[in-house]
Amino acid sequence: MELGRNPYGGVELGGLPTPAATAGAIKTGSAQLGVLRLGLGRLGLGGIPSDSFTEVGFINPLGPAIATAEHWFTPKVTGGPQFVAALTIRSGERWFSPTLTGGKDGVFLFLSGVDRTQYLRVDIGTVTIESQTIGRWHTRFDLHVSDASFVPVLGQTCIIQDFGRRIFAGCISEVTTDRFMSTDQEVVYHVTAVDKSGICDHRVITGKTYAVTDQFGNPADVAAVILDIVFNYLNGEGITTAGVPQDGSLGTLPSDLNFNFPTVTSAFDQIASLTGTVWWVDAQGVLFFASLAALPAAPFGLTETSRNWRNLKATKTTTTYYNKLYAVSNLNIVPGAGSGGGGGAGSLAYTETFTLSPGQPGVLPQLDPNGVPVGFLTSVAIGSIISITVDGHAQTFYDFVNNYHGQQRSGSTDYLWVFVATNNQVNWTFEPPLGSTIVIKYVPYASTNTSLAQYGTALTPLNPQGDPLGTCGSGLYEGVLQVQNISSQADLNAIAASELARIGGVPTLAEYETEFPGLQPGQIQSINVPKSGLDNLEMLITEVSGSYRVAALHEGSFVWTVKARNNLDPGNWVKWYERLIGRTANPLPVLQYEEGTFVLGAGSSVSSGVSLTNPYIVGRTGLMVEIVMAAAVPPVDQTLVVQVLDNGIIIATLSMPATTLANQLVTLTVPKANQLYVYKGDVLNVNVAYQVTGANPAPATGVTVKARWAM
Repeated sequence: MELGRNPYGGVELGGLPTPAATAGAIKTGSAQLGVLRLGLGRLGLGGIPSDSFTEVGFINPLGPAIATAEHWFTPKVTGGPQFVAALTIRSGERWFSPTLTGGKDGVFLFLSGVDRTQYLRVDIGTVTIESQTIGRWHTRFDLHVSDASFVPVLGQTCIIQDFGRRIFAGCISEVTTDRFMSTDQEVVYHVTAVDKSGICDHRVITGKTYAVTDQFGNPADVAAVILDIVFNYLNGEGITTAGVPQDGSLGTLPSDLNFNFPTVTSAFDQIASLTGTVWWVDAQGVLFFASLAALPAAPFGLTETSRNWRNLKATKTTTTYYNKLYAVSNLNIVPGAGSGGGGGAGSLAYTETFTLSPGQPGVLPQLDPNGVPVGFLTSVAIGSIISITVDGHAQTFYDFVNNYHGQQRSGSTDYLWVFVATNNQVNWTFEPPLGSTIVIKYVPYASTNTSLAQYGTALTPLNPQGDPLGTCGSGLYEGVLQVQNISSQADLNAIAASELARIGGVPTLAEYETEFPGLQPGQIQSINVPKSGLDNLEMLITEVSGSYRVAALHEGSFVWTVKARNNLDPGNWVKWYERLIGRTANPLPVLQYEEGTFVLGAGSSVSSGVSLTNPYIVGRTGLMVEIVMAAAVPPVDQTLVVQVLDNGIIIATLSMPATTLANQLVTLTVPKANQLYVYKGDVLNVNVAYQVTGANPAPATGVTVKARWAM
C-alpha cells in the first residue's frame, strides 16, 4: 500500500522498496507499516554526497491503534475467479512532517572552538580571505562586541566555515581595537589571522647541516630531511606529515643543505627550489610536499561556455621570462691550491708540471709527424691562465674563442699556446722540443662567482604581419639564479636546467572572478577560452582571494578572485620579495683554515731537544682545531714527543710511540671545552724530545707536524 513517493529519496509504506533504501519500521498500533529513510544527499544539504542518507528512526503517530467504525463487507462472487476490490479504511490519523537538520547557510566563525558568529560583522567586503602564495592564507574580519563579553586573543585558533565548508583554518596574528566614542562597551576588533603554514615563520632551524649522503653512505632522501625538520623544529605545533610522500618520489638531495638559523619557511623554500617541488599546510594542519607534475587538479575548469567565470583577463608578458639562465653559487666550486690566506688570483691558482713525451701523465696521446704530443690536459677546467713556461722560458698563450686575433710568438723559445676557457686542454702552435718540461699556473674555471648557463630557445620578435622586428634586439633574455652552498659544477648545471624548464615559455597570466568555491593555490586548472588568448592551457593557480557578499551565491557567500599562470611558477610578487630578502641571510659558515706545517728531518733522523725547522708566522687569527703528526720511519724503543709552542709557550704535546706504523697519523683534536686561539703575528715553533722505552732506541726519520686553525 503506497501512500506517497518523495522524488528526492522516497517514503513508502508496507515494506515496499524505495529509491533511497529501506530499513527499520514505522509502527501504528499492532500494524507494521514500513520504514522512513530520507535521501538527504539528493536534497543538497550541507554538501552531503549523493549516495548518503540519514535514518530518522521509528515514527509513531499519537495514540494507540487506529480506531474506526468501518467493517469489511462480504463480497459477492459470481462466475469464475474475479478481481476482489476492498474499500479503503477511512481514518482521522495523518502523517506528521519530519524536521530535517544539518547544513547551514551563511558564514560561521569559531575561535578556539567556540562559535563567535554573533560578533562577526558581515557587511559587504568586511570578511576577506586571500592566499598570497602556495600554503599561505590570510583572513581579515571585524568583530563588533557591544557588551564587553568577549575579547579576541593573539594566537587563538580561527576557523571560518561557509555553507558547512571549512574555507580557512589558522591562528590570529594581529588584533586592532577600535573604540566608539564615550563608551567602554561598543568596541570593534579588526582581526587578522594566518593559516597554519605561518607557524613555520616563527620556528627556526638552529644550525643544522643535512649531508648529501646519509649515515650509511646512501643518497639522502628529501622526505627524510623534511620529516626530521618537522620532528625537531616544528615540535608541538600540531603540523603532521601525512602529505609528505615517503616512496622516494621527492628524490634525493642534490647537495648538502647548510642551515644557519633560517626559519622553517625559508628552509622549506630552499628544499622546494632544489627539488622542483612546492609545499603547503592545509586547513587540517597537514604538511604537503609535491612535485610540480603531481600537483592536484582544480575542481573545475574554464571554457567559453562554462558560465563559471566573469571579468576574465589574459596577459602575455616577458616579465620573469628567461631563455638563458646562470646559476651562481656563493662557494668556490673547485678549491684553490693555496690556503686562501693571501687572496687574489694566486691564492686560487693551480700549478701543474708536465713532461712533453708520449705516455707521460696528462699528456695528450695524439702526436704530430715528428712524434711530439700536440698538447696536455690540466686536472680541472681552466678559467684563465696566469703563466706557462717551457724549460723555464715564458710562453705566450691565448683564449681561442675570445682572444685569438693577432697573436704572435715572442721568440724561438715561445711556442704560442692556445686553450679554451671552461675546457682543460692546452695545445701548442709551434712545435716545442720533445721531452721539454712545461709548467702552467692557472685559475680553475669554477672559482668564486663563476656560473654555469643553460640555454632555451631565443625569441624571434615579430610584428603582427610576421616581419622581423630587428630593433627589438636578439630575443635573448638572460637571468641569474643565486644559490647558497652548492659545491658542484654538475649541481649548478642541473639547477639552472631545472629552473629554465620550470620557466618554460613566455608567461601567460589569467585573472578572473568566480562564485564557485574550492579553488586553492597549487591546483592545476584547465582553461580553454580561445577568444581571450587562453587556448587549451594547463595553468597553475597562484593566488585566490575571497570577499564576502551579503546575498547567497551559487554555493557560498564569497566572490573569489583567482590568478593563474601557465609556466608553473609557484610564486608571486610577495614570495619573490620573501626569497630576495632570504638571499641576504648568511649561509652556514664554510670553515676556512690556515695550516702551519713543520717538516722535521726531511729524509734524515730527528734528533732530540732542538727546534728543527723555521718558525711559522701566523697569518690569520683563528681557533686551533687539531694538530697532526706522521713519520716515514717511526722511532724504535722510544717514544717521540713533540711540543708545539706559541710565542715560546707550550700549547700542545703529541706523542708517537715505538709501536706506531710508518705514515700513520697521530692526531690531537683540541677539545671545545678548552678552546685555544692563535693570533695574527704569533710565532709557532716545534721542539722534539724522546722517552726511551727499550734497549736499542733509534730516532724517527722524516717527521712532519701540521697545526690547523679555523677562521
